[in-house]
Amino acid sequence: MSSLTNRTIATVGSGVMAEAMIAGFLRAKLVEPSQIVASHPRAERRAALEATHGIRVVASNTEAIEGADDDGVEHTHTGSQLPIEVAEHVNILDESIDSLRAEMRAASDETAVMEQTESVVVVANAVSSAAEHIERARAAVRTLKAAIGMN
Repeated sequence: MSSLTNRTIATVGSGVMAEAMIAGFLRAKLVEPSQIVASHPRAERRAALEATHGIRVVASNTEAIEGADDDGVEHTHTGSQLPIEVAEHVNILDESIDSLRAEMRAASDETAVMEQTESVVVVANAVSSAAEHIERARAAVRTLKAAIGMN
């Protein structure tokens, strides 16, 4: 019998790391899907977690932790005493910037192989300029994460 029997586990932010933990708990049969609740701000991510693992999903971090077993643990801050909601938003920014970066690289590659008409050159220049801003934003978010202990 697992020490987690009759316990409820909550994950907040529920990104890749949380999903790996969820999958591990379930694969090892330490808990049943009904014993896990995961929060995530994006509906499509919640739907994917629910479909893949059969767990309960919610949009609110507060709602996720309300029913979890806490053993006196403070759930309102990360280890760096940063509010969970702020850490979650910083992670969303980081993920979004990485996604934009990949899309900008793809757009740049596409414009490079197109006939270089005046409009294609304008679009290519705009893509290049936007890519530079994305790199600056990426560096800023990474610096912020390091400064607040989220690395």
